[in-house]
Amino acid sequence: MSRLEGRLGELLQGNVVSSRGSERTGDPFTSNLTPQDTAPPRRTQASRGQSPRQDTQTQPGHTQTYYQHQPQANIQPQPYSQPQPQPQPKPQPQPQPKPQPHSQPKHTKDRRMRTRLQPPPPHPTQPPSQSQEERKRLGERGQESPRPGRPQHGPKPQSVEETREEGEMERRRGDEVWRKSEVKRTERRRGEEERTERREGEEEEEEMKGEESQIQNLLQLPVRHKIPLQHIPRREATICNVDSMLLFPSASSENYVTFSRSFPALPELSVCLWIRVDVGYVGTLLSYATEDNDNKLVLYGRNSSSSSYSSSTPSRATLDFVVGDPAYRELPVDSVLDGSWHHLCVLWSSIQGRFWHYTDRRLTSAGSRFRKGYEVPGGGLVVLGAEQDSQGGGFDPTEGFVGRLAGFTVWNRVLSPGEVTGVAMGRGVPRGVVLELGDVDGVHGEVQQVACECLEHCS
Repeated sequence: MSRLEGRLGELLQGNVVSSRGSERTGDPFTSNLTPQDTAPPRRTQASRGQSPRQDTQTQPGHTQTYYQHQPQANIQPQPYSQPQPQPQPKPQPQPQPKPQPHSQPKHTKDRRMRTRLQPPPPHPTQPPSQSQEERKRLGERGQESPRPGRPQHGPKPQSVEETREEGEMERRRGDEVWRKSEVKRTERRRGEEERTERREGEEEEEEMKGEESQIQNLLQLPVRHKIPLQHIPRREATICNVDSMLLFPSASSENYVTFSRSFPALPELSVCLWIRVDVGYVGTLLSYATEDNDNKLVLYGRNSSSSSYSSSTPSRATLDFVVGDPAYRELPVDSVLDGSWHHLCVLWSSIQGRFWHYTDRRLTSAGSRFRKGYEVPGGGLVVLGAEQDSQGGGFDPTEGFVGRLAGFTVWNRVLSPGEVTGVAMGRGVPRGVVLELGDVDGVHGEVQQVACECLEHCS
Protein backbone atom coordinates (compact mmCIF):
# COMPACT_ATOMS: atom_id res chain seq x y z
CA MET A 1 0.00 0.00 0.00
CA SER A 2 2.79 2.45 0.79
CA ARG A 3 4.49 1.63 -2.49
CA LEU A 4 1.31 2.37 -4.43
CA GLU A 5 0.88 5.69 -2.65
CA GLY A 6 4.47 6.65 -3.43
CA ARG A 7 4.01 5.82 -7.12
CA LEU A 8 0.92 7.96 -7.34
CA GLY A 9 2.71 10.89 -5.72
CA GLU A 10 5.62 10.69 -8.24
CA LEU A 11 3.30 10.68 -11.21
CA LEU A 12 1.36 13.67 -9.93
CA GLN A 13 4.59 15.56 -9.20
CA GLY A 14 5.86 14.90 -12.74
CA ASN A 15 2.72 16.32 -14.27
CA VAL A 16 3.02 19.47 -12.24
CA VAL A 17 6.67 19.96 -13.12
CA SER A 18 6.05 19.52 -16.83
CA SER A 19 3.23 21.98 -16.65
CA ARG A 20 5.42 24.56 -14.98
CA GLY A 21 8.13 24.02 -17.62
CA SER A 22 5.71 24.66 -20.38
CA GLU A 23 4.64 27.89 -18.78
CA ARG A 24 8.17 29.08 -18.37
CA THR A 25 9.22 28.28 -21.91
CA GLY A 26 6.09 29.64 -23.44
CA ASP A 27 5.48 26.41 -25.50
CA PRO A 28 1.89 25.88 -26.17
CA PHE A 29 0.31 22.79 -24.64
CA THR A 30 -1.04 20.97 -27.63
CA SER A 31 -1.72 17.55 -26.17
CA ASN A 32 -5.33 16.48 -25.79
CA LEU A 33 -4.54 14.30 -22.82
CA THR A 34 -5.67 15.34 -19.42
CA PRO A 35 -3.88 14.52 -16.22
CA GLN A 36 -6.22 11.53 -15.82
CA ASP A 37 -4.79 9.99 -19.01
CA THR A 38 -1.25 10.09 -17.70
CA ALA A 39 -1.85 9.15 -14.11
CA PRO A 40 -3.83 6.33 -12.56
CA PRO A 41 -7.24 7.34 -11.21
CA ARG A 42 -7.55 8.38 -7.62
CA ARG A 43 -10.53 7.67 -5.27
CA THR A 44 -11.97 11.10 -4.62
CA GLN A 45 -15.33 12.51 -3.70
CA ALA A 46 -16.71 11.83 -7.19
CA SER A 47 -15.98 8.08 -6.78
CA ARG A 48 -17.91 8.11 -3.47
CA GLY A 49 -21.02 9.61 -5.02
CA GLN A 50 -20.10 13.31 -4.70
CA SER A 51 -20.09 15.80 -7.54
CA PRO A 52 -16.66 16.65 -9.05
CA ARG A 53 -15.11 19.98 -8.23
CA GLN A 54 -12.03 21.97 -9.00
CA ASP A 55 -9.66 23.12 -6.30
CA THR A 56 -8.06 26.32 -7.49
CA GLN A 57 -5.20 27.88 -5.58
CA THR A 58 -3.98 31.26 -6.61
CA GLN A 59 -0.47 32.54 -6.18
CA PRO A 60 0.91 35.85 -7.36
CA GLY A 61 1.75 35.70 -11.06
CA HIS A 62 0.17 32.33 -12.06
CA THR A 63 -2.81 30.09 -11.59
CA GLN A 64 -2.57 26.38 -10.68
CA THR A 65 -5.54 24.04 -11.12
CA TYR A 66 -5.95 20.59 -9.58
CA TYR A 67 -8.26 18.20 -11.38
CA GLN A 68 -9.96 15.54 -9.35
CA HIS A 69 -11.03 12.19 -10.72
CA GLN A 70 -14.21 12.01 -12.79
CA PRO A 71 -15.86 8.91 -14.25
CA GLN A 72 -14.74 8.03 -17.77
CA ALA A 73 -18.22 8.53 -19.15
CA ASN A 74 -18.21 12.21 -18.08
CA ILE A 75 -14.66 13.14 -19.19
CA GLN A 76 -14.43 15.40 -22.25
CA PRO A 77 -11.03 16.40 -23.74
CA GLN A 78 -10.52 20.11 -23.30
CA PRO A 79 -7.81 22.25 -24.96
CA TYR A 80 -5.40 23.84 -22.66
CA SER A 81 -5.41 27.64 -22.68
CA GLN A 82 -3.32 30.10 -20.90
CA PRO A 83 -5.34 31.52 -18.07
CA GLN A 84 -5.97 35.22 -18.21
CA PRO A 85 -5.22 37.28 -15.19
CA GLN A 86 -8.40 38.35 -13.41
CA PRO A 87 -8.93 40.95 -10.78
CA GLN A 88 -8.31 39.37 -7.45
CA PRO A 89 -10.58 40.07 -4.51
CA LYS A 90 -9.23 41.97 -1.62
CA PRO A 91 -7.36 39.54 0.58
CA GLN A 92 -8.80 38.81 3.96
CA PRO A 93 -6.93 40.07 6.95
CA GLN A 94 -6.54 36.53 8.20
CA PRO A 95 -3.47 34.94 6.63
CA GLN A 96 -3.91 31.62 4.87
CA PRO A 97 -1.32 28.87 5.04
CA LYS A 98 0.73 28.36 1.94
CA PRO A 99 -0.36 25.23 0.13
CA GLN A 100 2.09 22.52 -0.68
CA PRO A 101 2.00 21.86 -4.44
CA HIS A 102 3.43 18.33 -4.35
CA SER A 103 1.44 16.88 -1.34
CA GLN A 104 -2.19 15.76 -1.13
CA PRO A 105 -4.47 17.21 1.51
CA LYS A 106 -4.38 15.28 4.74
CA HIS A 107 -8.11 14.87 5.08
CA THR A 108 -8.36 13.43 1.58
CA LYS A 109 -5.75 10.82 2.36
CA ASP A 110 -7.39 9.88 5.68
CA ARG A 111 -10.80 9.56 3.97
CA ARG A 112 -9.30 7.34 1.27
CA MET A 113 -7.69 5.14 3.90
CA ARG A 114 -10.95 4.79 5.84
CA THR A 115 -12.81 3.96 2.66
CA ARG A 116 -10.38 1.18 1.82
CA LEU A 117 -10.30 -0.25 5.36
CA GLN A 118 -14.11 -0.40 5.83
CA PRO A 119 -15.56 -3.96 5.64
CA PRO A 120 -17.80 -4.76 2.70
CA PRO A 121 -21.57 -4.30 3.21
CA PRO A 122 -23.50 -7.45 4.20
CA HIS A 123 -25.28 -9.48 1.57
CA PRO A 124 -29.01 -8.57 1.29
CA THR A 125 -30.06 -12.10 2.20
CA GLN A 126 -27.60 -12.46 5.07
CA PRO A 127 -28.95 -11.24 8.44
CA PRO A 128 -26.72 -9.14 10.65
CA SER A 129 -24.78 -11.02 13.25
CA GLN A 130 -26.08 -11.01 16.77
CA SER A 131 -24.00 -10.39 19.76
CA GLN A 132 -23.93 -12.73 22.69
CA GLU A 133 -25.82 -10.23 24.84
CA GLU A 134 -28.72 -10.11 22.35
CA ARG A 135 -28.87 -13.91 22.13
CA LYS A 136 -28.85 -14.14 25.93
CA ARG A 137 -31.68 -11.55 26.20
CA LEU A 138 -33.80 -13.45 23.70
CA GLY A 139 -33.20 -16.69 25.60
CA GLU A 140 -34.45 -15.10 28.85
CA ARG A 141 -37.68 -14.03 27.08
CA GLY A 142 -38.26 -17.53 25.80
CA GLN A 143 -37.68 -16.61 22.16
CA GLU A 144 -35.38 -18.44 19.78
CA SER A 145 -32.70 -16.35 18.13
CA PRO A 146 -32.84 -16.38 14.33
CA ARG A 147 -30.36 -18.66 12.66
CA PRO A 148 -27.82 -16.92 10.44
CA GLY A 149 -28.22 -17.30 6.70
CA ARG A 150 -31.94 -18.27 6.88
CA PRO A 151 -34.63 -15.63 6.30
CA GLN A 152 -37.19 -15.47 9.07
CA HIS A 153 -40.86 -15.84 8.19
CA GLY A 154 -44.13 -15.76 10.16
CA PRO A 155 -45.53 -13.30 12.71
CA LYS A 156 -43.33 -11.33 14.98
CA PRO A 157 -43.06 -12.86 18.46
CA GLN A 158 -45.33 -11.12 20.99
CA SER A 159 -44.05 -9.53 24.13
CA VAL A 160 -45.33 -10.30 27.62
CA GLU A 161 -47.38 -7.08 27.67
CA GLU A 162 -49.12 -7.91 24.37
CA THR A 163 -49.89 -11.44 25.58
CA ARG A 164 -51.36 -10.04 28.81
CA GLU A 165 -53.49 -7.54 26.89
CA GLU A 166 -54.85 -10.28 24.60
CA GLY A 167 -55.70 -12.44 27.63
CA GLU A 168 -57.52 -9.52 29.23
CA MET A 169 -59.51 -8.91 26.03
CA GLU A 170 -60.46 -12.60 25.84
CA ARG A 171 -61.59 -12.53 29.48
CA ARG A 172 -63.71 -9.43 28.84
CA ARG A 173 -65.33 -11.03 25.81
CA GLY A 174 -66.13 -14.12 27.89
CA ASP A 175 -67.65 -11.95 30.64
CA GLU A 176 -69.78 -10.15 28.06
CA VAL A 177 -71.10 -13.45 26.64
CA TRP A 178 -71.88 -14.68 30.17
CA ARG A 179 -73.73 -11.46 31.03
CA LYS A 180 -75.85 -11.71 27.87
CA SER A 181 -76.75 -15.33 28.66
CA GLU A 182 -77.68 -14.36 32.23
CA VAL A 183 -79.92 -11.56 30.93
CA LYS A 184 -81.71 -13.97 28.57
CA ARG A 185 -82.11 -16.53 31.35
CA THR A 186 -83.54 -13.86 33.70
CA GLU A 187 -86.00 -12.65 31.04
CA ARG A 188 -87.14 -16.22 30.37
CA ARG A 189 -87.62 -16.89 34.10
CA ARG A 190 -89.52 -13.59 34.51
CA GLY A 191 -91.80 -14.53 31.60
CA GLU A 192 -92.57 -17.91 33.18
CA GLU A 193 -93.37 -16.22 36.51
CA GLU A 194 -95.68 -13.73 34.79
CA ARG A 195 -97.51 -16.55 32.99
CA THR A 196 -97.88 -18.45 36.27
CA GLU A 197 -99.21 -15.37 38.05
CA ARG A 198 -101.64 -14.70 35.19
CA ARG A 199 -102.89 -18.28 35.33
CA GLU A 200 -103.32 -18.13 39.11
CA GLY A 201 -105.15 -14.82 38.75
CA GLU A 202 -107.54 -16.35 36.23
CA GLU A 203 -108.20 -19.28 38.57
CA GLU A 204 -108.91 -16.90 41.45
CA GLU A 205 -111.29 -14.91 39.25
CA GLU A 206 -113.15 -18.10 38.36
CA GLU A 207 -113.43 -19.01 42.03
CA MET A 208 -114.71 -15.54 42.84
CA LYS A 209 -117.28 -15.81 40.06
CA GLY A 210 -118.44 -19.14 41.49
CA GLU A 211 -118.80 -17.61 44.94
CA GLU A 212 -120.65 -14.62 43.52
CA SER A 213 -123.05 -16.94 41.73
CA GLN A 214 -123.68 -18.70 45.04
CA ILE A 215 -124.64 -15.54 46.88
CA GLN A 216 -126.40 -13.71 44.07
CA ASN A 217 -129.77 -14.93 45.36
CA LEU A 218 -129.09 -13.31 48.74
CA LEU A 219 -128.73 -9.81 47.34
CA GLN A 220 -132.50 -9.25 47.23
CA LEU A 221 -133.11 -10.50 50.78
CA PRO A 222 -133.50 -8.31 53.87
CA VAL A 223 -130.33 -7.82 55.84
CA ARG A 224 -131.59 -9.78 58.82
CA HIS A 225 -132.08 -12.88 56.67
CA LYS A 226 -128.58 -12.95 55.18
CA ILE A 227 -125.86 -15.16 56.61
CA PRO A 228 -122.29 -13.94 56.04
CA LEU A 229 -120.37 -16.24 53.73
CA GLN A 230 -117.54 -17.80 55.72
CA HIS A 231 -114.63 -19.56 54.10
CA ILE A 232 -114.45 -23.10 55.48
CA PRO A 233 -112.60 -26.10 54.11
CA ARG A 234 -114.74 -27.71 51.42
CA ARG A 235 -115.43 -31.40 51.56
CA GLU A 236 -115.53 -33.46 48.40
CA ALA A 237 -118.98 -32.94 46.88
CA THR A 238 -120.99 -35.01 44.41
CA ILE A 239 -124.57 -33.65 44.68
CA CYS A 240 -124.20 -30.19 43.17
CA ASN A 241 -127.65 -29.36 41.75
CA VAL A 242 -129.40 -27.92 44.80
CA ASP A 243 -128.72 -24.21 44.09
CA SER A 244 -129.33 -23.07 47.72
CA MET A 245 -130.72 -24.05 51.11
CA LEU A 246 -133.56 -22.69 53.29
CA LEU A 247 -133.19 -22.85 57.08
CA PHE A 248 -136.40 -22.92 59.17
CA PRO A 249 -135.18 -22.60 62.78
CA SER A 250 -138.52 -23.02 64.56
CA ALA A 251 -142.25 -23.59 64.14
CA SER A 252 -143.83 -20.17 63.77
CA SER A 253 -146.67 -18.58 61.84
CA GLU A 254 -144.19 -15.99 60.58
CA ASN A 255 -141.61 -18.38 59.13
CA TYR A 256 -142.34 -19.00 55.45
CA VAL A 257 -140.98 -18.34 51.97
CA THR A 258 -142.74 -16.94 48.87
CA PHE A 259 -141.84 -16.90 45.14
CA SER A 260 -141.89 -14.32 42.40
CA ARG A 261 -143.50 -16.78 39.97
CA SER A 262 -146.54 -19.00 39.99
CA PHE A 263 -147.56 -22.32 38.45
CA PRO A 264 -148.99 -22.63 34.99
CA ALA A 265 -151.92 -25.01 34.44
CA LEU A 266 -150.57 -28.47 35.29
CA PRO A 267 -152.30 -31.68 34.09
CA GLU A 268 -149.31 -33.57 35.50
CA LEU A 269 -146.34 -32.64 37.63
CA SER A 270 -143.25 -33.76 39.56
CA VAL A 271 -141.99 -32.25 42.84
CA CYS A 272 -138.50 -33.13 44.23
CA LEU A 273 -136.54 -31.74 47.19
CA TRP A 274 -133.99 -32.53 49.90
CA ILE A 275 -135.07 -32.27 53.56
CA ARG A 276 -133.34 -32.56 56.92
CA VAL A 277 -135.90 -32.69 59.76
CA ASP A 278 -134.84 -31.34 63.17
CA VAL A 279 -138.03 -32.46 65.10
CA GLY A 280 -140.12 -35.66 65.38
CA TYR A 281 -142.53 -34.78 62.59
CA VAL A 282 -142.57 -33.42 59.09
CA GLY A 283 -144.46 -30.14 58.82
CA THR A 284 -145.98 -28.57 55.70
CA LEU A 285 -143.51 -28.49 52.83
CA LEU A 286 -145.59 -26.99 49.96
CA SER A 287 -148.84 -24.99 49.87
CA TYR A 288 -150.44 -23.70 46.62
CA ALA A 289 -153.62 -21.60 46.94
CA THR A 290 -155.85 -19.75 44.54
CA GLU A 291 -158.59 -17.26 45.21
CA ASP A 292 -161.34 -19.88 45.11
CA ASN A 293 -159.49 -22.71 46.88
CA ASP A 294 -156.59 -22.62 49.36
CA ASN A 295 -155.68 -26.33 48.90
CA LYS A 296 -155.14 -26.77 45.17
CA LEU A 297 -151.75 -28.51 45.69
CA VAL A 298 -150.41 -29.29 49.18
CA LEU A 299 -147.75 -31.49 50.84
CA TYR A 300 -149.20 -31.18 54.30
CA GLY A 301 -147.75 -32.25 57.69
CA ARG A 302 -148.38 -31.36 61.30
CA ASN A 303 -147.34 -32.01 64.87
CA SER A 304 -149.92 -34.56 65.88
CA SER A 305 -148.85 -34.51 69.55
CA SER A 306 -150.07 -30.90 69.91
CA SER A 307 -153.45 -31.45 68.26
CA SER A 308 -156.72 -31.04 70.19
CA TYR A 309 -157.69 -34.65 69.60
CA SER A 310 -155.62 -37.70 70.35
CA SER A 311 -155.82 -41.33 69.39
CA SER A 312 -155.31 -44.38 71.58
CA THR A 313 -153.26 -46.05 68.89
CA PRO A 314 -149.85 -44.57 68.08
CA SER A 315 -149.84 -42.73 64.77
CA ARG A 316 -147.12 -43.13 62.25
CA ALA A 317 -145.43 -40.17 60.55
CA THR A 318 -147.20 -39.33 57.30
CA LEU A 319 -147.38 -36.55 54.71
CA ASP A 320 -150.71 -35.71 53.02
CA PHE A 321 -150.50 -35.27 49.24
CA VAL A 322 -153.52 -33.05 48.30
CA VAL A 323 -154.54 -32.41 44.65
CA GLY A 324 -157.71 -30.30 44.43
CA ASP A 325 -159.23 -30.37 47.91
CA PRO A 326 -160.66 -32.58 49.34
CA ALA A 327 -158.86 -35.44 47.51
CA TYR A 328 -155.50 -36.56 49.04
CA ARG A 329 -153.22 -39.56 49.64
CA GLU A 330 -151.04 -40.35 52.67
CA LEU A 331 -147.31 -40.78 52.07
CA PRO A 332 -145.18 -42.58 54.69
CA VAL A 333 -142.19 -40.50 55.92
CA ASP A 334 -140.96 -42.42 58.97
CA SER A 335 -137.52 -42.99 57.41
CA VAL A 336 -136.72 -39.27 57.11
CA LEU A 337 -136.96 -38.42 60.82
CA ASP A 338 -133.39 -39.40 61.74
CA GLY A 339 -131.88 -35.89 61.39
CA SER A 340 -130.05 -36.65 58.11
CA TRP A 341 -130.50 -35.45 54.56
CA HIS A 342 -133.11 -37.38 52.53
CA HIS A 343 -134.39 -37.01 49.01
CA LEU A 344 -138.16 -36.99 48.34
CA CYS A 345 -139.95 -37.04 44.98
CA VAL A 346 -143.78 -36.99 44.44
CA LEU A 347 -145.19 -37.46 40.90
CA TRP A 348 -148.78 -37.23 39.64
CA SER A 349 -150.50 -37.67 36.24
CA SER A 350 -154.17 -36.76 35.60
CA ILE A 351 -154.04 -38.67 32.31
CA GLN A 352 -153.43 -41.97 34.13
CA GLY A 353 -154.94 -40.91 37.46
CA ARG A 354 -151.81 -42.22 39.22
CA PHE A 355 -149.16 -41.03 41.68
CA TRP A 356 -145.68 -42.23 42.70
CA HIS A 357 -143.70 -41.52 45.87
CA TYR A 358 -139.85 -41.93 45.99
CA THR A 359 -137.62 -41.76 49.07
CA ASP A 360 -133.86 -41.72 48.42
CA ARG A 361 -134.30 -43.08 44.85
CA ARG A 362 -136.53 -45.95 45.99
CA LEU A 363 -140.25 -46.17 45.19
CA THR A 364 -141.91 -45.99 48.62
CA SER A 365 -145.58 -45.85 47.61
CA ALA A 366 -147.80 -45.53 44.52
CA GLY A 367 -151.53 -45.41 43.70
CA SER A 368 -154.12 -45.18 40.94
CA ARG A 369 -157.59 -43.68 40.38
CA PHE A 370 -156.36 -40.44 41.91
CA ARG A 371 -157.81 -37.24 40.34
CA LYS A 372 -157.85 -38.61 36.82
CA GLY A 373 -158.64 -35.87 34.26
CA TYR A 374 -158.07 -33.05 36.79
CA GLU A 375 -155.83 -30.06 36.05
CA VAL A 376 -154.17 -27.87 38.66
CA PRO A 377 -155.03 -24.25 37.70
CA GLY A 378 -152.29 -21.65 37.38
CA GLY A 379 -151.87 -18.10 38.73
CA GLY A 380 -152.00 -18.95 42.45
CA LEU A 381 -149.57 -18.25 45.31
CA VAL A 382 -146.79 -20.73 46.20
CA VAL A 383 -145.56 -20.91 49.85
CA LEU A 384 -142.88 -23.12 51.43
CA GLY A 385 -142.74 -24.09 55.15
CA ALA A 386 -146.34 -23.21 56.10
CA GLU A 387 -149.95 -24.12 55.16
CA GLN A 388 -152.27 -21.39 53.82
CA ASP A 389 -155.84 -21.27 55.07
CA SER A 390 -156.34 -18.32 52.73
CA GLN A 391 -154.30 -17.06 49.83
CA GLY A 392 -151.15 -15.59 51.48
CA GLY A 393 -152.30 -16.01 55.12
CA GLY A 394 -153.97 -18.06 57.85
CA PHE A 395 -150.74 -19.83 58.96
CA ASP A 396 -150.80 -22.27 61.91
CA PRO A 397 -147.54 -22.81 63.92
CA THR A 398 -148.32 -26.50 64.45
CA GLU A 399 -148.32 -27.04 60.70
CA GLY A 400 -144.98 -25.31 60.12
CA PHE A 401 -141.78 -27.05 58.94
CA VAL A 402 -138.71 -27.15 61.22
CA GLY A 403 -135.37 -28.08 59.63
CA ARG A 404 -133.50 -27.55 56.38
CA LEU A 405 -134.82 -27.68 52.84
CA ALA A 406 -132.71 -27.68 49.66
CA GLY A 407 -132.97 -28.39 45.93
CA PHE A 408 -136.73 -27.66 45.64
CA THR A 409 -137.82 -28.05 41.97
CA VAL A 410 -141.18 -28.48 40.15
CA TRP A 411 -141.55 -29.94 36.62
CA ASN A 412 -144.59 -29.85 34.33
CA ARG A 413 -144.31 -33.56 33.52
CA VAL A 414 -143.81 -36.93 35.15
CA LEU A 415 -140.13 -37.83 35.56
CA SER A 416 -138.96 -41.31 34.69
CA PRO A 417 -137.41 -43.53 37.40
CA GLY A 418 -134.01 -42.97 35.84
CA GLU A 419 -134.46 -39.18 35.97
CA VAL A 420 -135.50 -39.40 39.61
CA THR A 421 -132.31 -41.34 40.38
CA GLY A 422 -130.18 -38.86 38.42
CA VAL A 423 -131.61 -35.89 40.34
CA ALA A 424 -131.01 -37.67 43.66
CA MET A 425 -127.38 -38.37 42.70
CA GLY A 426 -126.67 -34.82 41.51
CA ARG A 427 -126.45 -35.60 37.78
CA GLY A 428 -128.08 -32.38 36.72
CA VAL A 429 -131.65 -31.14 36.34
CA PRO A 430 -133.98 -32.61 33.70
CA ARG A 431 -136.00 -30.47 31.31
CA GLY A 432 -139.46 -29.00 32.05
CA VAL A 433 -138.72 -26.97 35.19
CA VAL A 434 -141.47 -24.46 36.07
CA LEU A 435 -140.31 -23.36 39.56
CA GLU A 436 -137.10 -23.62 41.66
CA LEU A 437 -135.33 -21.97 44.59
CA GLY A 438 -133.77 -19.41 42.27
CA ASP A 439 -137.27 -17.87 41.98
CA VAL A 440 -137.54 -17.07 45.72
CA ASP A 441 -138.26 -13.37 46.35
CA GLY A 442 -139.44 -13.30 49.98
CA VAL A 443 -137.94 -14.91 53.11
CA HIS A 444 -140.09 -14.16 56.13
CA GLY A 445 -139.66 -14.46 59.87
CA GLU A 446 -136.45 -16.16 61.00
CA VAL A 447 -135.98 -18.16 57.82
CA GLN A 448 -132.53 -17.87 56.22
CA GLN A 449 -131.44 -18.66 52.66
CA VAL A 450 -127.86 -19.93 52.25
CA ALA A 451 -126.18 -20.20 48.85
CA CYS A 452 -124.66 -23.65 48.35
CA GLU A 453 -124.50 -25.40 45.01
CA CYS A 454 -123.56 -28.75 46.51
CA LEU A 455 -125.59 -30.51 49.19
CA GLU A 456 -122.41 -31.52 51.05
CA HIS A 457 -121.64 -27.84 51.57
CA CYS A 458 -125.10 -27.02 52.97
CA SER A 459 -124.82 -27.26 56.74
